[in-house]
Amino acid sequence: MQIDDLLFPRRLEADGSASRIRQHLKLHPVQMGPDAKTLVPFLTMSDDLRRSLATARLQRRICRGFEAIRDKLQNEQTGLVHLRQKTGAEQSVRLSRLLFFTKDCAPRLSRQIEKLLVIHHPRILACMIDIDAQTLGRLISGSATEIKVILIDHKDAVSDILSRLFPEQNTG
Repeated sequence: MQIDDLLFPRRLEADGSASRIRQHLKLHPVQMGPDAKTLVPFLTMSDDLRRSLATARLQRRICRGFEAIRDKLQNEQTGLVHLRQKTGAEQSVRLSRLLFFTKDCAPRLSRQIEKLLVIHHPRILACMIDIDAQTLGRLISGSATEIKVILIDHKDAVSDILSRLFPEQNTG
């Protein structure tokens, strides 16, 4: 996955933060799984990421579970195709979805995620987070449910999360 090729949400491109975020995302690439060909950003579970996920959850902008995510992305893709056919206009495709998966993600699941990335590129960016499924489950559901993969499914939530994770550094 080439992060340099992604068009970020308009808000991040317009305020100039997209290039800074791209650079941060490229700092710690990790192979998705033992058989994977794709490198993705590796993120540490920070307080900012916890708060960002909690906000997205309260806004109902998190989809969890691979099948639900796959179906949601496919439905959105179908809608985009219909819109293009209806309007006849070719629109630029921007990053509008973040997929986070845990470090204990099974090889089979990482292969399925990798396929999703190919199908839905460049609308989606996947990142491995330094957390296990049990901890992510408690964070997202508030219970002892294991959750290995989530999708942030709105461009505004994607912009908010990326801005919070990689804030502008004050040099003064």
